[in-house]
Amino acid sequence: EGSIGLPDIDTSCDSLAKTIPSKSIPSLFYCNGVKCGRSVKAIKIAVGCGYSKLFWFRGGYAEWLEKGYPVVNKN
Repeated sequence: EGSIGLPDIDTSCDSLAKTIPSKSIPSLFYCNGVKCGRSVKAIKIAVGCGYSKLFWFRGGYAEWLEKGYPVVNKN
């Protein structure tokens, strides 16, 4: 709950600063699955921008659902 989506095509130091105002806020990056490399690209950009508490959920959204982790639908 409270998560914010930022497509990797929009990931830059400026867009990250708008989305994640403090470089020390824990932030989770994920994709659609293991074969998707977009979250890796985005997290590398974040590291280059000076963010420090970054986490990568390798299995992506599919694994998140499979493990029964919470999901909030805003429909």
